[in-house]
Amino acid sequence: MDPTHDNWKEVEENLNSFFGTVSERCQSILCLSYNYLPQYLKACFLYVGGFPEDREINVSKLIRLWISEQFVKARKDKRLEVVAEEYVEELIDRSLILIGQQRANGRMRSCKIHDLLRQMCLSEAHTENVLHVMNGDALKVIDDQRRVILVSNVEEKHDYRLRHSRGIIRTFISIDAAFSKGMCLRFKLLKVLDVLSIEYNFSCVIPELVQLRYVAVRIKETVSLDKLRNLQTIVLRRYISVIPTTLKQSLDIWRMSEI
Repeated sequence: MDPTHDNWKEVEENLNSFFGTVSERCQSILCLSYNYLPQYLKACFLYVGGFPEDREINVSKLIRLWISEQFVKARKDKRLEVVAEEYVEELIDRSLILIGQQRANGRMRSCKIHDLLRQMCLSEAHTENVLHVMNGDALKVIDDQRRVILVSNVEEKHDYRLRHSRGIIRTFISIDAAFSKGMCLRFKLLKVLDVLSIEYNFSCVIPELVQLRYVAVRIKETVSLDKLRNLQTIVLRRYISVIPTTLKQSLDIWRMSEI
Protein backbone atom coordinates (compact mmCIF):
# COMPACT_ATOMS: atom_id res chain seq x y z
CA MET A 1 0.00 0.00 0.00
CA ASP A 2 1.27 3.40 -0.94
CA PRO A 3 1.54 5.33 2.36
CA THR A 4 -0.13 8.45 1.04
CA HIS A 5 -2.38 10.67 3.12
CA ASP A 6 -5.49 9.35 1.33
CA ASN A 7 -4.53 5.73 1.96
CA TRP A 8 -3.94 6.29 5.65
CA LYS A 9 -7.20 8.19 5.83
CA GLU A 10 -8.97 5.16 4.38
CA VAL A 11 -7.31 2.91 6.96
CA GLU A 12 -8.42 5.25 9.75
CA GLU A 13 -11.99 5.27 8.49
CA ASN A 14 -12.06 1.48 8.25
CA LEU A 15 -10.72 1.13 11.79
CA ASN A 16 -13.22 3.65 13.11
CA SER A 17 -16.00 1.77 11.36
CA PHE A 18 -14.84 -1.53 12.86
CA PHE A 19 -14.45 -0.28 16.41
CA GLY A 20 -17.70 1.64 16.14
CA THR A 21 -19.45 -1.60 15.24
CA VAL A 22 -17.83 -3.42 18.17
CA SER A 23 -18.87 -0.63 20.51
CA GLU A 24 -22.44 -0.75 19.22
CA ARG A 25 -22.54 -4.53 19.74
CA CYS A 26 -21.26 -4.11 23.29
CA GLN A 27 -23.95 -1.54 23.96
CA SER A 28 -26.60 -3.90 22.58
CA ILE A 29 -25.43 -6.68 24.89
CA LEU A 30 -25.40 -4.34 27.87
CA CYS A 31 -28.89 -3.12 27.02
CA LEU A 32 -30.07 -6.74 27.03
CA SER A 33 -28.61 -7.19 30.52
CA TYR A 34 -30.50 -4.10 31.63
CA ASN A 35 -33.76 -5.14 29.96
CA TYR A 36 -33.71 -8.47 31.80
CA LEU A 37 -33.36 -6.78 35.18
CA PRO A 38 -36.34 -7.07 37.53
CA GLN A 39 -38.32 -3.85 37.49
CA TYR A 40 -37.41 -3.02 41.10
CA LEU A 41 -33.69 -2.97 40.20
CA LYS A 42 -33.82 -0.83 37.07
CA ALA A 43 -34.11 2.61 38.65
CA CYS A 44 -31.53 1.68 41.30
CA PHE A 45 -29.05 0.64 38.62
CA LEU A 46 -29.61 3.75 36.49
CA TYR A 47 -29.08 5.90 39.59
CA VAL A 48 -25.56 4.48 40.01
CA GLY A 49 -24.68 5.77 36.55
CA GLY A 50 -25.21 9.33 37.74
CA PHE A 51 -21.97 9.30 39.71
CA PRO A 52 -18.69 10.22 37.96
CA GLU A 53 -16.74 7.49 36.21
CA ASP A 54 -13.89 5.97 38.23
CA ARG A 55 -15.48 7.38 41.41
CA GLU A 56 -16.05 4.86 44.19
CA ILE A 57 -19.54 5.20 45.61
CA ASN A 58 -20.11 4.75 49.32
CA VAL A 59 -22.60 1.89 49.65
CA SER A 60 -24.22 3.22 52.83
CA LYS A 61 -24.85 6.56 51.15
CA LEU A 62 -26.18 4.90 47.99
CA ILE A 63 -28.60 2.81 50.04
CA ARG A 64 -29.90 5.89 51.87
CA LEU A 65 -30.39 7.70 48.58
CA TRP A 66 -32.29 4.77 47.09
CA ILE A 67 -34.57 4.66 50.13
CA SER A 68 -35.17 8.41 50.01
CA GLU A 69 -36.04 8.10 46.32
CA GLN A 70 -38.51 5.34 47.26
CA PHE A 71 -36.81 2.89 44.92
CA VAL A 72 -36.63 0.25 47.66
CA LYS A 73 -39.77 -1.81 48.14
CA ALA A 74 -40.63 -3.29 51.52
CA ARG A 75 -40.23 -7.02 51.98
CA LYS A 76 -41.85 -8.97 54.78
CA ASP A 77 -39.98 -8.81 58.10
CA LYS A 78 -37.04 -6.91 56.57
CA ARG A 79 -35.90 -3.35 57.13
CA LEU A 80 -35.55 -1.23 54.01
CA GLU A 81 -31.79 -0.99 54.59
CA VAL A 82 -31.51 -4.79 54.47
CA VAL A 83 -33.60 -4.97 51.30
CA ALA A 84 -31.42 -2.28 49.69
CA GLU A 85 -28.28 -4.25 50.58
CA GLU A 86 -29.83 -7.22 48.79
CA TYR A 87 -30.38 -4.98 45.76
CA VAL A 88 -26.68 -4.11 45.76
CA GLU A 89 -25.74 -7.78 45.98
CA GLU A 90 -28.08 -8.65 43.11
CA LEU A 91 -26.49 -6.02 40.89
CA ILE A 92 -23.04 -7.32 41.80
CA ASP A 93 -24.08 -10.92 41.07
CA ARG A 94 -25.21 -9.75 37.64
CA SER A 95 -21.82 -8.00 37.14
CA LEU A 96 -23.57 -4.67 36.62
CA ILE A 97 -21.71 -2.96 39.44
CA LEU A 98 -18.31 -3.82 40.89
CA ILE A 99 -17.08 -4.22 44.44
CA GLY A 100 -14.84 -1.35 45.53
CA GLN A 101 -13.30 -1.10 48.98
CA GLN A 102 -14.23 -3.47 51.78
CA ARG A 103 -14.40 -2.90 55.52
CA ALA A 104 -12.34 -4.83 58.07
CA ASN A 105 -15.34 -7.07 58.75
CA GLY A 106 -15.55 -8.00 55.07
CA ARG A 107 -18.61 -5.91 54.31
CA MET A 108 -18.54 -3.69 51.26
CA ARG A 109 -17.64 -0.05 51.86
CA SER A 110 -17.89 1.17 48.28
CA CYS A 111 -18.88 0.09 44.80
CA LYS A 112 -18.22 1.37 41.28
CA ILE A 113 -19.45 0.95 37.74
CA HIS A 114 -17.60 0.19 34.51
CA ASP A 115 -17.36 3.06 32.02
CA LEU A 116 -19.31 1.21 29.30
CA LEU A 117 -22.11 0.40 31.71
CA ARG A 118 -22.17 3.98 32.94
CA GLN A 119 -22.62 5.29 29.39
CA MET A 120 -25.51 2.91 28.90
CA CYS A 121 -26.99 4.02 32.25
CA LEU A 122 -26.83 7.68 31.27
CA SER A 123 -28.53 6.99 27.95
CA GLU A 124 -31.32 4.90 29.49
CA ALA A 125 -31.76 7.29 32.43
CA HIS A 126 -32.24 10.19 30.04
CA THR A 127 -34.64 8.23 27.82
CA GLU A 128 -36.74 7.07 30.77
CA ASN A 129 -36.49 10.44 32.53
CA VAL A 130 -35.06 8.80 35.65
CA LEU A 131 -32.01 11.03 35.99
CA HIS A 132 -30.27 13.87 34.19
CA VAL A 133 -26.52 14.46 34.56
CA MET A 134 -25.10 17.88 33.74
CA ASN A 135 -21.42 17.61 32.96
CA GLY A 136 -19.59 20.51 31.35
CA ASP A 137 -22.57 22.74 30.63
CA ALA A 138 -22.11 26.16 32.24
CA LEU A 139 -25.68 27.17 31.44
CA LYS A 140 -28.45 24.66 30.95
CA VAL A 141 -32.19 24.69 30.49
CA ILE A 142 -34.03 21.94 32.34
CA ASP A 143 -37.79 21.92 31.96
CA ASP A 144 -38.96 18.43 32.81
CA GLN A 145 -36.20 16.68 34.76
CA ARG A 146 -37.08 15.48 38.24
CA ARG A 147 -33.62 14.30 39.28
CA VAL A 148 -30.52 16.33 38.46
CA ILE A 149 -26.87 15.62 39.24
CA LEU A 150 -24.26 18.31 38.60
CA VAL A 151 -20.82 16.86 37.96
CA SER A 152 -17.54 18.71 37.64
CA ASN A 153 -13.88 17.85 38.07
CA VAL A 154 -10.72 19.36 39.51
CA GLU A 155 -9.37 20.42 36.13
CA GLU A 156 -12.47 22.22 34.92
CA LYS A 157 -14.87 23.82 37.37
CA HIS A 158 -18.20 25.16 36.20
CA ASP A 159 -20.57 27.67 37.73
CA TYR A 160 -23.96 26.19 36.93
CA ARG A 161 -27.15 28.16 36.56
CA LEU A 162 -30.46 26.68 35.56
CA ARG A 163 -32.82 28.94 33.64
CA HIS A 164 -36.48 28.60 32.78
CA SER A 165 -36.82 25.64 35.15
CA ARG A 166 -40.38 24.99 36.24
CA GLY A 167 -39.23 23.99 39.71
CA ILE A 168 -40.35 20.36 39.47
CA ILE A 169 -36.93 19.00 40.44
CA ARG A 170 -37.23 16.42 43.23
CA THR A 171 -33.55 15.47 43.51
CA PHE A 172 -30.60 17.84 43.33
CA ILE A 173 -27.09 16.45 43.82
CA SER A 174 -23.89 18.40 43.24
CA ILE A 175 -20.55 16.63 42.94
CA ASP A 176 -17.80 19.26 43.09
CA ALA A 177 -19.87 21.59 40.90
CA ALA A 178 -20.50 25.19 41.92
CA PHE A 179 -23.89 26.82 41.48
CA SER A 180 -26.01 29.67 42.79
CA LYS A 181 -27.14 28.82 46.33
CA GLY A 182 -30.45 30.60 45.87
CA MET A 183 -31.21 28.25 42.99
CA CYS A 184 -32.26 25.57 45.49
CA LEU A 185 -35.03 27.79 46.84
CA ARG A 186 -36.75 27.55 43.47
CA PHE A 187 -37.11 23.81 43.90
CA LYS A 188 -39.83 23.72 46.54
CA LEU A 189 -40.58 20.05 45.88
CA LEU A 190 -37.05 18.82 46.61
CA LYS A 191 -36.93 15.50 48.42
CA VAL A 192 -33.21 14.80 48.05
CA LEU A 193 -30.57 17.52 48.39
CA ASP A 194 -26.88 16.55 48.47
CA VAL A 195 -24.58 19.55 48.13
CA LEU A 196 -21.99 18.63 50.74
CA SER A 197 -19.12 19.11 48.31
CA ILE A 198 -19.97 22.81 47.97
CA GLU A 199 -18.63 25.25 50.55
CA TYR A 200 -21.82 27.24 51.05
CA ASN A 201 -23.78 27.84 54.22
CA PHE A 202 -27.27 26.42 53.64
CA SER A 203 -28.69 27.45 57.02
CA CYS A 204 -31.33 29.72 55.46
CA VAL A 205 -32.23 27.31 52.67
CA ILE A 206 -33.02 24.07 54.49
CA PRO A 207 -36.05 25.23 56.58
CA GLU A 208 -37.82 26.28 53.36
CA LEU A 209 -37.55 22.86 51.70
CA VAL A 210 -40.23 21.11 53.71
CA GLN A 211 -40.49 18.02 51.48
CA LEU A 212 -36.91 16.88 52.13
CA ARG A 213 -36.26 13.25 52.98
CA TYR A 214 -32.49 13.30 52.52
CA VAL A 215 -30.23 16.29 53.02
CA ALA A 216 -26.42 16.57 53.01
CA VAL A 217 -25.20 20.14 53.46
CA ARG A 218 -22.91 22.52 55.29
CA ILE A 219 -24.73 24.53 57.97
CA LYS A 220 -23.05 27.04 60.26
CA GLU A 221 -26.01 28.18 62.36
CA THR A 222 -28.61 26.23 64.26
CA VAL A 223 -31.75 25.99 62.14
CA SER A 224 -35.27 24.84 62.79
CA LEU A 225 -36.06 21.47 61.27
CA ASP A 226 -39.56 21.23 62.71
CA LYS A 227 -41.21 21.69 59.31
CA LEU A 228 -39.22 18.85 57.76
CA ARG A 229 -41.63 16.11 58.78
CA ASN A 230 -40.48 13.67 56.11
CA LEU A 231 -36.77 13.92 56.88
CA GLN A 232 -35.09 10.52 57.14
CA THR A 233 -31.39 11.23 56.75
CA ILE A 234 -29.33 14.33 57.47
CA VAL A 235 -25.59 14.62 56.84
CA LEU A 236 -23.74 17.62 58.23
CA ARG A 237 -20.21 19.04 58.18
CA ARG A 238 -19.79 19.43 61.94
CA TYR A 239 -20.89 23.05 61.73
CA ILE A 240 -23.84 22.34 63.96
CA SER A 241 -24.27 20.35 67.15
CA VAL A 242 -27.81 21.22 68.20
CA ILE A 243 -30.59 19.12 66.68
CA PRO A 244 -34.16 19.60 67.94
CA THR A 245 -34.97 16.91 70.51
CA THR A 246 -38.17 15.99 68.69
CA LEU A 247 -36.17 14.88 65.66
CA LYS A 248 -33.29 13.08 67.33
CA GLN A 249 -35.13 9.78 67.37
CA SER A 250 -36.12 9.86 63.70
CA LEU A 251 -33.00 11.23 62.03
CA ASP A 252 -29.96 9.29 60.92
CA ILE A 253 -26.95 11.47 61.69
CA TRP A 254 -23.89 10.32 59.78
CA ARG A 255 -20.36 11.32 60.57
CA MET A 256 -18.31 12.44 57.65
CA SER A 257 -16.10 9.36 57.99
CA GLU A 258 -19.07 7.27 56.89
CA ILE A 259 -19.50 9.10 53.60
